[in-house]
Amino acid sequence: MGYNKEYQKEYSKTDKGKEAQQKYRENNKEKIKEANKKYQQSEKGKETIKKYEQSDKGKEARKEAGKKHYEKNKERKKEKVKKYQEDNKEKIKEKRQKYNQTDKGKEAKQKYSQTDKGKEAHTISRWKSWNIISNDFPALYQYYKICKNCENCGIELIEGNTGSNRKCLDHCHITGKFRNVLCNSCNVKRRDKVPLTQKEIDWKYNLRKFIFS
Repeated sequence: MGYNKEYQKEYSKTDKGKEAQQKYRENNKEKIKEANKKYQQSEKGKETIKKYEQSDKGKEARKEAGKKHYEKNKERKKEKVKKYQEDNKEKIKEKRQKYNQTDKGKEAKQKYSQTDKGKEAHTISRWKSWNIISNDFPALYQYYKICKNCENCGIELIEGNTGSNRKCLDHCHITGKFRNVLCNSCNVKRRDKVPLTQKEIDWKYNLRKFIFS
């Protein structure tokens, strides 16, 4: 028996042996599938699978299979996620709010806010709350980031919330359109110097209400 096993092992490595194995697999697909299924359900099979999954080779194979599955189904998955988000906006919002109130959520939010992506998201969210309009906020943010000098007086800009030369995104308070990246001093000087009448205030309020409704 030992001789036969050794012979079969060596024979399976030859071209003729490989060809015979391939032919057998093609002619007995269902039989092999059923045998594999029974083996996987057995205690020995489960133990073998567990050991393989924990091995470096198994982890790599699983990772590669995951990548292939994602590439094959990414468009369908995106559509599925998009549809779920559209159909469950309130549910997702409520779930996110609950998570953000937990210690884990607060910690995750704090870590995210310190990343480049988190800083960008926070800045854009703040601009939107100021009723700033843009067709491409990420591109506007990148432009804002690379500006090192005031586009009016040329002074070097600094980040932060204090200082006459702190960086500001100047925009029209009526239309919401971006104008320039300025220092705080120039941004303040651009504001209306003449006090507005109540009629002008009402007109600006109604115009803005019409634009953003």
